[in-house]
Amino acid sequence: MAQLLPVTGAPSHNFSVPLAGKVYTIRVRWVTRTEGWYVSIADSDQNEIIGFAKLTPQQLLLVDNFHLFPDGNLMVIQTIDEKLEPLGRDNFGSGNKYELVFLTNAEIFG
Repeated sequence: MAQLLPVTGAPSHNFSVPLAGKVYTIRVRWVTRTEGWYVSIADSDQNEIIGFAKLTPQQLLLVDNFHLFPDGNLMVIQTIDEKLEPLGRDNFGSGNKYELVFLTNAEIFG
């Protein structure tokens, strides 16, 4: 089952979360200049796994450094079945139209 991550929707937000038995620090930031959400991930020793990468709905975030991340990936999903609209400043985060989730490889690849 996909694990919803606790993104507040604040323009800059950091949190630690256990994923597949390890704790990771996730930083989420809204960048006005590009009108987009960006995320970075670090392990418990603060080793960067991914620098600030732009979030795009329905696309896996991690495409490199698979060996540094647990058995899965992050993705922005649409959680409310309504008319499709772009991922924006006011519709991302816990309880909003778009949320950040952790999916295991079994969930991704069946």
